[in-house]
Amino acid sequence: MALFGKSSLKETLNIEELYNQFLGLDSQQRSFAIIGIAVVLLLLIIIPVTCASSKLSQKEKKILGHSKNMDDLVSKLQEYQKIQNKIQQMETQWAGRSKISLSTTLESLSAQSGLDKNIDTIKEQAPSAGDILEEHSADVRLSRVALSQLMDYLYKVESFQQGALKVTKLQIHPRYDNRQLNDVSFTVSSYALKEGAGT
Repeated sequence: MALFGKSSLKETLNIEELYNQFLGLDSQQRSFAIIGIAVVLLLLIIIPVTCASSKLSQKEKKILGHSKNMDDLVSKLQEYQKIQNKIQQMETQWAGRSKISLSTTLESLSAQSGLDKNIDTIKEQAPSAGDILEEHSADVRLSRVALSQLMDYLYKVESFQQGALKVTKLQIHPRYDNRQLNDVSFTVSSYALKEGAGT
């Protein structure tokens, strides 16, 4: 079978006969024949190379695409790790903060500033909970307060060590009967780690 195939190929492509026919051509026909053979050979070389180059280019694009996806994934993981670290820092910072009674604390601090007799009302609000921290707040009203006493009181509130207290919505109104004294209202917020947030 193999011998038959070789014989058929040899008969089909009789090199000697083709060469004789080539020699029988005039110079112009030979030139055209040479050019035709050259074109065919170039096509046989260029087409496979072009196909291979196209496939390599496609593979290169896929590799670059996968590389970019990996870079994006690594970037997202690093960002997630940073967020986790910040959450852990917050949990560590707030884990030692215990819930306190705002009314009792504010009354005690006002006595230290000599303002326990100047408190009109301390009204605690319903707590509001975020994802990690729980906020408790109280509205405070004082009357006939000297500015120096008020500043001392507010400093004691915000520097209170047993709980994170923050003064907001501060309003000061000088009294008409004595401009050295003021009626004051403000809100105090206390923050503590939400129950179960640190687990």
